[in-house]
Amino acid sequence: MIPRGPNWHCTVIHIKGYPTRDPIQLYWHDALEVVQELFGNPIFSQHMEYGPYIILDGQEWEYGEWMSSDEAHQIQVSLLA
Repeated sequence: MIPRGPNWHCTVIHIKGYPTRDPIQLYWHDALEVVQELFGNPIFSQHMEYGPYIILDGQEWEYGEWMSSDEAHQIQVSLLA
């Protein structure tokens, strides 16, 4: 009864000049399918954060999730500049 989610893909990697005893296998998901699954899942709909925020405890900045980080704010400011 668990939803399937995005399909897994496997790509065998061959590097010329570097033979391996066993093939190198890269397992991956299509990024677009992952994003569609996340944004289309009603379980996550009320928990998505789209913009940075600040949590203050008096004069001190509290950090919790990534969107409360300095980096999230710097990216937002650089995109608006």
